[in-house]
Amino acid sequence: MRSLVLGLVLASAVWAAWQLDLARYMSVAGMRALVDAHAHYGPLVFMAIVVAGLFTRLPMMGTVLVAVGAVLFGRLPAFAYGWLAALVGTTAIFLLVRSVARDYVQRTLDARSGWLRAIDERVARNGFRTVLVLRLVFGLAPMLNWGLGLTGVRLPHYVAATALGIAPNLAVAVFFADAIVSRLPGSGISSPLVVVGGTLVVVAIATAGVARRLRRKRANEAARAAILQPDGSRRDGHRDQAGREDAAERPQRPGRQAMSSLRNALVEQFGRPSGLLGRLVGFIMRVRPSNRERNLRTVALLDIRPDDEVLEVGFGPGLAIERAAALTSRGKVVGIDHSELMLREARRRNAKAIEVGRVELLLGSADRLPDYALRFDKVFAVNVYMFWDDPVSILRGLRGAMKPGGTILLTLQPRNRGATNEDAREAADRMASSLRGAGFENVRIEILTMSPVDAACVFGQAATAW
Repeated sequence: MRSLVLGLVLASAVWAAWQLDLARYMSVAGMRALVDAHAHYGPLVFMAIVVAGLFTRLPMMGTVLVAVGAVLFGRLPAFAYGWLAALVGTTAIFLLVRSVARDYVQRTLDARSGWLRAIDERVARNGFRTVLVLRLVFGLAPMLNWGLGLTGVRLPHYVAATALGIAPNLAVAVFFADAIVSRLPGSGISSPLVVVGGTLVVVAIATAGVARRLRRKRANEAARAAILQPDGSRRDGHRDQAGREDAAERPQRPGRQAMSSLRNALVEQFGRPSGLLGRLVGFIMRVRPSNRERNLRTVALLDIRPDDEVLEVGFGPGLAIERAAALTSRGKVVGIDHSELMLREARRRNAKAIEVGRVELLLGSADRLPDYALRFDKVFAVNVYMFWDDPVSILRGLRGAMKPGGTILLTLQPRNRGATNEDAREAADRMASSLRGAGFENVRIEILTMSPVDAACVFGQAATAW
């Protein structure tokens, strides 16, 4: 029965490939025509085509489609859409093959081949590492998409390793596709294939380097073990204690540990975005609804007037700068941020206002404010306070850059895992205490009701004389 189901699925995939003629979407013109025909749902249609391409088992189909998407959506959106679609598609294939054919393979291995069974058991024990290395080398190769479901690799390990392993492959394809395609004549299949070929070369070189490091690390560990445990009696005498220590130190769930490390790296990037992860963080800042709402409501609370001079500390992708500039027809909006990546992105977003002199964006740090002759009526910072090592000192510096009687507003919406509304209120108390310590007057707290957790807004007023 399961074999029949698998046959029907494969037959359906072949029929879908024939009906949809997926190969024509490997060209920029073909994909653009499809996306334009479904303007409101273009990204979803693109993701569906990528998933369908993985099911067809055509060589390099998934990577080529994602590379084509970079020309249509831009590099970072195409990476996000393509990565998510690839993860969904490969996981669906894994679950399909696992549910239909795994039991049959297991019975065959048990009955006929001892050495194949031993390999399968070893793959299952080292599932995360095995899948990660294979994905780094072969990316979205059909043999992996369909073959790994037959092994004993656990689903969490497969998903985590695939999520990490396909990222370099797709990143190289996406972030170079636009530049390469724009320099090649035409927009047919040949351009994305050049991108994919370059991708495979880069990934293969990177993988070789990783493999060398792993081999060197293993050799060093073996040498240390030989030095610390030179004879069998000593090793046996401490076996129980060493076993307990090893169990305590050894990560129990490598897939979960890897995802936790990736999440921590992303969180750190929000403090100072840079590199590939920084681009992903900038994309999240731009599109996440809570981030947009938080910035726009903060600007609304400041009651900016047409002739106000305004300063934002840590402007990120420039959402609040853009809104504040629309309110200051005769004044000026200045922003400082210590991320060169965010500076470039915010300058692109606010190019027109910068050109006419109503916005100026500077590379700088809150604890080392650039020398600036202008004094500000309004100063604000959105979800930046938690990255300040010495907030009182920083706030004193900001107070010195303000006009007497000027208003400062600090907004913080906790976005850590498991954050609650109580966390927002505690953050409000800390920010209020810092403002008072820095010499601000009339400090008051306002809580914004937001989803998924409330945001704390704390106002302060620069003294009229100091």
